[in-house]
Amino acid sequence: QTDAEAEALGGCAEVRGALGVGPSFSLRSLAGLARIARVGDGLDGSDNVERGGVFLPALVAVEGNLVIENNRQIATASLHHLAAVGGDLIVRDNRSLLRLDLGALRRVGGRIEIAGHPALDMVALDHLESAGELVIEDNPAWPADEVDRLEHALGP
Repeated sequence: QTDAEAEALGGCAEVRGALGVGPSFSLRSLAGLARIARVGDGLDGSDNVERGGVFLPALVAVEGNLVIENNRQIATASLHHLAAVGGDLIVRDNRSLLRLDLGALRRVGGRIEIAGHPALDMVALDHLESAGELVIEDNPAWPADEVDRLEHALGP
């Protein structure tokens, strides 16, 4: 919930249990989490007021659910090395979100939900091969042809 708590995890490369980032009124940086490559029971980054972005450059796998929800100031979420999510991937109601980089993501064991982002205009999901369900709604700035291409690539 604070920058100091995030910094205390600076040497950590794996979290075997769940990792909660927030809720917080003061957390501004995730720099202390930059080395985390794996999270065992899920990652929840919800209800943060001050954080302007989500940057987890080493993260490659989340065994459980990955949730980024209701963060007021996040303009960019960059999880560009994330390859697999074992549960659901929920990115919802981040009103300032412009860019979502999940360019290395290949598999999601559960549902992908990307919803409630009025300004979201760039989503990288270039390598996605499988997901249990795809829910994309209320993202009016995301080009419809890109959404159609993604839905078509995953099939019925």
